[in-house]
Order: sequence, then C-alpha cells, then structure tokens
Amino acid sequence: MNTPGNGDFATAIDSLRHLNVRREVRHAIARGDTRLLAIDVARIPGLPDSSVVTARDRLGFRTIPWTSDVVAGGEWERWQVLAAAFAARYNAYLWRTINQQ
Repeated sequence: MNTPGNGDFATAIDSLRHLNVRREVRHAIARGDTRLLAIDVARIPGLPDSSVVTARDRLGFRTIPWTSDVVAGGEWERWQVLAAAFAARYNAYLWRTINQQ
C-alpha cells in the first residue's frame, strides 16, 4: 500500500475543506450510494451510539482513505481530525435525510 506524503495530505485536506456536506449527501443518494463514512477501520462518527449498529447494518459504510494509516507528522494528524469531523457531519445529515424519506 502506498503511504501518502505530506503533500498528498495537504492536497486532500484542501479538497475536503471545500466539500459541502449537504451537496455531497444529496449527490450520493442520487447515485444510489447511501453508505455511511467510516474512519480508521470501521468507526462511524456522527451518530448517537444507539443508532450506529442499526445504521451500519442498514446502510453499510465506506472508509475514508488514509484514516487507517499511521503516519507521523502534522499533515497526517490534521487529515485525521478533518476527516473525522467531515464524516461526523456527513453521517449525521445522511442519517436524518434517509430517515425522513
């Protein structure tokens, strides 16, 4: 597996910062992808603990790249924090949207 360098993380961080959670969820649903976003191997942030298992079993999940890698350095740590925050917002909005349909 290729481990990204700091430049890769910087590019990924910049890209993720510019994503709109609501737009990303709407686009995912439109293409039939209702999977949750996971970080690390299968940690699904953004949902109440009581809903995680039900949501994961019902919707499945996909892991955000590079969140299960361990790389020393500031850019990697920034990526982890930003990816977890984005996944939490994405999952919360996706779960609310799916349950309103």
